[in-house]
Amino acid sequence: MVIDPQDVGLQRGNISDIQINTKEDAIKSFVDVLNDTANKTKIEITALNAAGGLIVSDIANSFDEAVELALDTIHSGKAFDKLKNFVKNCGDMEKLEEVERS
Repeated sequence: MVIDPQDVGLQRGNISDIQINTKEDAIKSFVDVLNDTANKTKIEITALNAAGGLIVSDIANSFDEAVELALDTIHSGKAFDKLKNFVKNCGDMEKLEEVERS
């Protein structure tokens, strides 16, 4: 199955908008997407990927609905709150805060 981002209300981005060169870039991008400070292409591609999981887990019935839910979760801060809670319980908050500041 191939999904055109424009079919679900997203914009086409450039590959350069999502390219990652180092482990540190990947970590920073992950955190930036979840706290809604990444570029639009990174946020939208993440939402599109999450949409598949929302559909197969019966949380959403269509890609349109799933993308909207994923974007709302990111934009509302709920996605980042979940990450912070996970790190608080299983990881190192200092490292997360350091990534946020960089």
